[in-house]
Amino acid sequence: MTPVKWALCGAGDICEKRVAPAIRDLPGAHPHSVSRRNKALLEEFAERFGFSRTYTDWKEQFRDPEAEAVYIATPVNLHREQSIFAMEQGKHVLCEKPMALNSREASLMLDAAKANGVRFGVAYYRRFYPMVEKIMEVLGDKGIGSPRYVQVQNFEPFNRKEGEARYWLLKPEISGGGPMMDMGCHRLELLHYLFGEIADLTSTLKTLRFQREVEDTSVALLTFKTGLMANVASLHTVQEPRDTIEIYGTEGSIHVENLNEGIYRIVKNGEKEKGVCPPRTNAHSPLIDDFCRAIREERDPAVTGDWALKTTELLDRIYSRS
Repeated sequence: MTPVKWALCGAGDICEKRVAPAIRDLPGAHPHSVSRRNKALLEEFAERFGFSRTYTDWKEQFRDPEAEAVYIATPVNLHREQSIFAMEQGKHVLCEKPMALNSREASLMLDAAKANGVRFGVAYYRRFYPMVEKIMEVLGDKGIGSPRYVQVQNFEPFNRKEGEARYWLLKPEISGGGPMMDMGCHRLELLHYLFGEIADLTSTLKTLRFQREVEDTSVALLTFKTGLMANVASLHTVQEPRDTIEIYGTEGSIHVENLNEGIYRIVKNGEKEKGVCPPRTNAHSPLIDDFCRAIREERDPAVTGDWALKTTELLDRIYSRS
């Protein structure tokens, strides 16, 4: 397969850790160009990850006829404008999560992708986790009977002062919201993937510890069309980080102590199975590899913009009902 030439827009934390290494290391991807405002940091980043061209102007970057695909890794308020502009230049787009500030913006992005005949995906990569594949296997085999209740806890102690890295996450006009928007979106998308459509929800969003514009505590209670109920809690207020999912069925349960690390326990008929499904070295690699293959095979990527819109619509409902 001829490697896809990538234009990376943004060079922050997630790009340092995962996106740029994946584009550099995957045989089906090629690090063509990267853009960011800070020229000195830009040149160092490009040299480290092998990008041959650098830009401080992302519009100029997207106009480059040699670039085939754009990875949007900027703050959420820029996703709509940058994605649509890239699509209008004929570029395929893989956008960071959450897809947009709201479903109205997300729908405009989808319209642009269809109008310009390009592939459009969103970086909800957790379905590629070996742990999630294990959960799907157990659920598919009815290993715990019919799922009836799910508990998701996602805690990260987080607050920032103006001028500090990632402070923009605390500005609703830039980020769209607090922990439910930033972290909870991954869990909402995963629950949709595992259990199907959500019929109803209630939510509570509060600022309980920090004085800031976005919530630091968010809880959503989801009711699926199957009757399954799920409680999703995303918090910035507690010291202990957590990334757990517990699935209770009519005949047993699945307990994932750390989704990123793949530590799990399955309980059925009084017996316990313990194990580890180690994550891949780079969690973004399967997502980007699939997107490259989708371009070359002229098919939809695994995580399409249409699919991701469902999560954005859920976020709209959660924030409007709190």
